[in-house]
Amino acid sequence: MSKRLQVAVAVLLVGALLFWVTDPHEIWLTLHRLDSRWALVAVLIITADRLLMTYKWLLLLAARGHTLSVVEGTALYCNAMLWGMALPTTVGADTVRTLSLRKRGVPLPDAISSILAERGIGLLSAMAMALVALLALRHWWPGYATFWPWLLAGGLFFSAAILLFVLSFSPRAFELLEKIVPSRWHGSSVMRKLKSLHDAYRSLRTGHGVLLRFTGLTFVQQLISIPLNWAVALALGIDIPLIVLLGVMPLTMLVARLPITVEGIGVFEGAFVALLSQAGVHPAQAVAIAITSRALFIVSLLPWWLMHGVRSGWLRPRIL
Repeated sequence: MSKRLQVAVAVLLVGALLFWVTDPHEIWLTLHRLDSRWALVAVLIITADRLLMTYKWLLLLAARGHTLSVVEGTALYCNAMLWGMALPTTVGADTVRTLSLRKRGVPLPDAISSILAERGIGLLSAMAMALVALLALRHWWPGYATFWPWLLAGGLFFSAAILLFVLSFSPRAFELLEKIVPSRWHGSSVMRKLKSLHDAYRSLRTGHGVLLRFTGLTFVQQLISIPLNWAVALALGIDIPLIVLLGVMPLTMLVARLPITVEGIGVFEGAFVALLSQAGVHPAQAVAIAITSRALFIVSLLPWWLMHGVRSGWLRPRIL
């Protein structure tokens, strides 16, 4: 899906939330109650989340022999995320991150393989968390029994995803690719580059348990969205039990991964509102929490973006 179409879909979804599902005036009244102290707590939680996300990604790079400090890596990571939101092209945050690493002397296969492993494990852990969340919903979701088919389907998709992920580290994965492509391409530069990328990717599996540590930290990092949104809710004067967010956040975060809109805008908010409404939270309050979380997330990225710009001597990616 093109970036323009994603933006259009995001605008439609946000417009539907604001003018059909709820009332902008009610959202404004909720936002107006923002407590700056709890907002600061939320920013600190987001910062801890970014530091942990960067640290575990650096473990993958270290397995390929490349060392960055957590501060430098976080600045690079947050800079890429911020530009990934703003770039009006199909160039995303991962591309900006890859090119930033390339300028630091990290070969493309090493940079890309670390991001592929990061994304793959991130998706698997998000699916696992969503399955656990579905089980947690039985405590408060009316008519929960109707969601058992979703739990079964999710379990099947999760099993298939694990199988594909495991097979991706097998040398037979590249052999299968060679069987698919025409034989005249086997000796091409593209195939040689893909072979180099796959070799770098496969090496992460034997990196002294790095994938196991990365996976454990990924589960911890994905849990951070629960206290984050709880703090944001408290900042807005909304009382939501943590058990509710335990069921809502993993499902919302998984749905937001669908490549429908830019950064999941509209998709995240829609899922968040739909799930919280089952717990008796007013749609205007749910939208206010989602808006505040996004705003604080961007605010938390700005100091790292500025640090990256000062250190590198430029405030925009060189691809522009």
